[in-house]
Amino acid sequence: METLESKRRTLIATNNDIKRRVEFAKLQGGSASNQVTHWLQEVESMERKVSDTQRDFEEQKNCWKGFFPNYYRRRKISKKSSILIGQVDELITNGKFENGVTEPLPLVTNALPTMPIVGKTAELTRQEIWNYILGTEKPIIGVHGMGGVGKTTIMRNIHNDLSQQSEPKHFDCFIWITVSNDVDVNKLQRKIAKELEIDMEEDDDENDRARKIFNALKRRKKFLLILDDMWKQFDLVEVGIPIPSEENGCKVVLTTRDKGIFGPMQAHAIEVRVLSEDESWEFFKNIVGGVIHSKDIEHLAKDVAKECRNLPLAIKTVGGSMCGVDNAAVWMDASKDLKEANGGFTRWCCC
Repeated sequence: METLESKRRTLIATNNDIKRRVEFAKLQGGSASNQVTHWLQEVESMERKVSDTQRDFEEQKNCWKGFFPNYYRRRKISKKSSILIGQVDELITNGKFENGVTEPLPLVTNALPTMPIVGKTAELTRQEIWNYILGTEKPIIGVHGMGGVGKTTIMRNIHNDLSQQSEPKHFDCFIWITVSNDVDVNKLQRKIAKELEIDMEEDDDENDRARKIFNALKRRKKFLLILDDMWKQFDLVEVGIPIPSEENGCKVVLTTRDKGIFGPMQAHAIEVRVLSEDESWEFFKNIVGGVIHSKDIEHLAKDVAKECRNLPLAIKTVGGSMCGVDNAAVWMDASKDLKEANGGFTRWCCC
């Protein structure tokens, strides 16, 4: 019976450790795995069985102050005790849970609204970026190209495809930040803090914010951080972003019109090029619709499409405004306006 008591104490200690691990995981949004829940229930049942056996033993020992022992009952209790010792040992062994005590947290991601990638040219660029993101050679990747060429569209498609994968998970965390041209270190830090749900105090200085961001990203282990629409370089350490490396498996992707910021940030440059003439025309036709096949409209539509300079965003904007228009005079006016503007409208709609 002493052996059974010793095993019981070991089991209780293991049980308490598992419960503490589960409670800690719950504070972080996790939940006990089905295997752990079943084990805890078995331990609870085993504690009752052991207590009942110990009580029976004490009652037998105290019967007639031990002068008239019931040997049959003692042998029965002894046999039961031996069986329980084996079962308790098995529970202790099964309670190691080397792979953790909680269910894997669901990958929390927000798919970004975007349009499909258009054309073989853009698809090849997407594949190149994808390969570098999943590879180990280039931890910081810079995606550059003129406004409206499709940098954001490509990166949003990559973000959504990666973040919604069930297996294998290449990253533990996906962060998308739209930087824009008026952002300094303070604003960038606050954008990242908002995305990571970090509480920033009003009196936090730049170093305080950097420390909080750094620790929050470290806890997320392997992260993919996409800084979209960069207009100037930033020191990642100054912002609080851990330097991505082959060792930590993290990646940072920048998108910008200005390739010049990549050198100081040690980013590998990938250019997003405009569509080919054929790709542009096919895309434009798809947006405008069947009216474009009219013999009075088609040649005018080609002139309008040409003024979009093979830029997907310009084609989408202009094509959308001409969708279903079957009046040749309207097409002539649109073509004339775009030509007179000498690309000014194209630059405006791509800003």
